[in-house]
Amino acid sequence: MPYSLVLNLVPLAAIPKSHLSGRHLHALFLDLVRSQVPELATILHAQTTSKAFTLSPLQTNPATQQSPDTLQWNHRHAIAAGSLCWWRITLLDDTLFSQLAHLWLGLSKQQQWQLGGSPIQVTA
Repeated sequence: MPYSLVLNLVPLAAIPKSHLSGRHLHALFLDLVRSQVPELATILHAQTTSKAFTLSPLQTNPATQQSPDTLQWNHRHAIAAGSLCWWRITLLDDTLFSQLAHLWLGLSKQQQWQLGGSPIQVTA
């Protein structure tokens, strides 16, 4: 059964358009996993076949979008520091969910993470 998890986050500095690609989001996901279950992050990184998760593009606050009902898949500009953002992680495997369920509860709201080279903070 798939599980979707949504992280709310705020960039502490502008996130350049080049840091909004799938590979940067994939690296952020692995960093989050590594912070709680390092060996699982290594396994997920080494997978060469189908992944047991999907990652949405980073979404900004709908009030700042031209069409608030549309999900963003491409960003035309950098995301400004202080922008309210959200990001959906979907786990496609029950076992993966059970291994990561405590991750979401253990993330410190005080810790800074990196998306590309841009610092971000997970708020919820």
